[in-house]
Amino acid sequence: MLGETKKPFNLWLTLFSIAVGIVFYLLPKTPFVIIGSLLLIFSLLIHPLWNFWWIEKTLLRRIIACVCFVTALILLGYIVWPLSEAKKPLVIQAEQPKQPSAKEIAEELAKKLPSTPAQLPSAKKETQPEQGYILGPRLEFSGLKAENNGGYSVPIIKVYNTSEFAVSSYHLIGSVFLSDLENNLENEEVNNAINRMEDEAKNVVLVPVDQLQITRGMGVELKLQNQFSDSDIASVNNGSKKMYIVMLAIYKTPQTPKNRMWVTELCSRVTKPWTDFQSCPSHNKYFFSDRSLNKID
Repeated sequence: MLGETKKPFNLWLTLFSIAVGIVFYLLPKTPFVIIGSLLLIFSLLIHPLWNFWWIEKTLLRRIIACVCFVTALILLGYIVWPLSEAKKPLVIQAEQPKQPSAKEIAEELAKKLPSTPAQLPSAKKETQPEQGYILGPRLEFSGLKAENNGGYSVPIIKVYNTSEFAVSSYHLIGSVFLSDLENNLENEEVNNAINRMEDEAKNVVLVPVDQLQITRGMGVELKLQNQFSDSDIASVNNGSKKMYIVMLAIYKTPQTPKNRMWVTELCSRVTKPWTDFQSCPSHNKYFFSDRSLNKID
């Protein structure tokens, strides 16, 4: 056994040194506080250190322990020693810019504005031409769906008013049909469908009582007479047949002159019934016309 003996006196000294260390941590680090605290810690701990059971066995151990203890206290004092004014880092505090008040902002804006109303730029007066291409009303094909009727799919065309004008539709017609790939290289069937719609539009009597009011930003649904079986749908999905949509709309606004009208003529190919479709490379028209669908520039 090492023959360790109990030394209550050394224990109390150690506890007092811990208390002094805590007080030293809390006190402001002035030279007087630092020197006094380190001397007090040295006085309280040198006796327990000198008589520690393992250190007291040889004089060499005692000397080494005391040198290390004194070195640690000197290093602690050096770390916490306050810097002189000359050695303190220079801290430059940038001056915060003054935020202008609401009154100052208003006065600055008033200086920048022209002094007389005559110097202000006059607002451009927008005129609505009686006839034209860009500013006219416009109906567009906006979607397609189908409802079941006795096992057959009946297509429904969605037509949307994309313009800022409310329109009165005098004639709205559409058709969905299938076409064989090998027989439709020149889009002959599409051409025939378009021609039939135009002939009907030229001959139909435009009766005001049959007008369909379509407000701006709204749309209508046109239920067609065509019907398609499941095998027809499968032939489109597997690519053996093409499915086309053609639509023609004749419509006016209250400002449209008599015997004049707006016309939308559209063609799309259904790539996946009844959700996906794409515009045809041709047969998509929008124009201002006379009663015979002759385009008016």
